[in-house]
Amino acid sequence: FEGDTATPTTDCDDTTASVSPGLDEGVTDALTLDGIDNDCDDYFDEGLLAVGDLFITEVMIDPDAVGDGEGEWLEVYNDSGVDLVLGEGWTLESGTGSFTVTGPLSIADGGYLLFARDTTPNNNHGLGTLLADFEYNGLPFNNSGGSPDNVALVFDDPASSSFTMTEFLWNQTSGFTAGPTTGATLQLERNGANYADPTDPSSWCDGEDNIDSDASL
Repeated sequence: FEGDTATPTTDCDDTTASVSPGLDEGVTDALTLDGIDNDCDDYFDEGLLAVGDLFITEVMIDPDAVGDGEGEWLEVYNDSGVDLVLGEGWTLESGTGSFTVTGPLSIADGGYLLFARDTTPNNNHGLGTLLADFEYNGLPFNNSGGSPDNVALVFDDPASSSFTMTEFLWNQTSGFTAGPTTGATLQLERNGANYADPTDPSSWCDGEDNIDSDASL
C-alpha cells in the first residue's frame, strides 16, 4: 500500500502515506494547514485553524426583490494561504439560532464560499446554484438595526475548543448607525488584493445590487 500501517478498511485514503488514522493533522512534521483530513476523523486541520483564516466579506441582510427566506445570503473568504475544506464541526450561528454546515465544502486559497437560504434560481432572484455553495434553512437575519443583528461561522475544534472563526455584527452597538439598506448588500471594502479589517465598522459599505461575473458578488 502507500507506506502507512493502516489497513484498507480503516484508512480513508489508500493512495497517500500522509492520510491514515492516528496521524497528526497538517503537513507532516510541520503542523501547518494542508486542507486534508490526515487522521481520517472527518475533521480537517483541527488544532491548526485560527480566527481570521476565513472571514465574512459580504452579506445580503434585507433583500428587496424576493423575501428574506429566499434572498438572504453571506459570502466567506479564505485568507489562510492554503486550500481548505470544511468538514465536521462547523455551524452558522446568529442571534436567531444556528444551523449545522454539512461538508465537505472546499474553498480555495483566495476563494469564496457562498451560503444561501435558498439556492433555487427562480426563488432567489438569480443567485442560483452555480454561485451558491451551501443552502441553509432558517437562521433569519434581523433587519431592524437593533440586536441581535449578527451572523457567525463557528468551528467546534475537537483538538482544542469551539471558537468563532468569523463574525459580522451590523447592529447599532457595533458601530453601524442604522440598519442595512433594503435591497443592497453590506460589503467589506477591498484595495487590490487586500481586504480591509472586517472587525472595523468603517470598512463596510453598501455593495452592488447586481451579481457580477467575479467569484466575489
